[in-house]
Amino acid sequence: MASDYLPKPDAQLQTWLTNFAAKCSEYDSELGLTSTDLLLIDGQTDTFSDDYNAQFAAKEVLKGLTETKDKSRKAVTATVRSYAKQFKANPAVTPAILGALGITTSSSAGPVVTPTGLTVTGISTGVNKIKWNRAGNSNGTTFIVESSFDGITFNFVGAVTRTSFSDEGNTPGETQWYRVFATRAGSSSAPCAPVAVYGPGSSGAIHLAA
Repeated sequence: MASDYLPKPDAQLQTWLTNFAAKCSEYDSELGLTSTDLLLIDGQTDTFSDDYNAQFAAKEVLKGLTETKDKSRKAVTATVRSYAKQFKANPAVTPAILGALGITTSSSAGPVVTPTGLTVTGISTGVNKIKWNRAGNSNGTTFIVESSFDGITFNFVGAVTRTSFSDEGNTPGETQWYRVFATRAGSSSAPCAPVAVYGPGSSGAIHLAA
């Protein structure tokens, strides 16, 4: 079966119709077209062209609105996730409150256990890179990172669901201890054994930034 001579894409059809209407006017006598015929062809061609152009403009506007919406979604979800991690890390916030906030928690993902394999690397930019093993904790587990300058009193540094964290704004070469514990659905593990950077048991070297 021969293909249709009318283009399927709207943009191509608009060009085709514009040419068709113009040639109908040019060869009206040969084609036996009346002024009524030409008015019908020109009128419907113009209507389609106007509607196509309006749709195209609307698509461009929608594209811009979609991009703006995606940016605002990214910003607000990042903010909400940051606060949610803080809430989960706060022992004063009960599972009931977390549930009321709509922060999904799971109590059927196995026990919460202490992370293992903690390592800390000091970078010349003042960033201390901390890594550890999940130790079987489920993907919904939040890991709380704490630091100390004396190895005794530890303070909150950050909360993540991955198994690494970068602590920024430190003084390269300054001894600092880190430890990590896991928390999920209102239950927390014991913290892992502290590991020092630029201190006892560490290499003492300052690694250059990549």
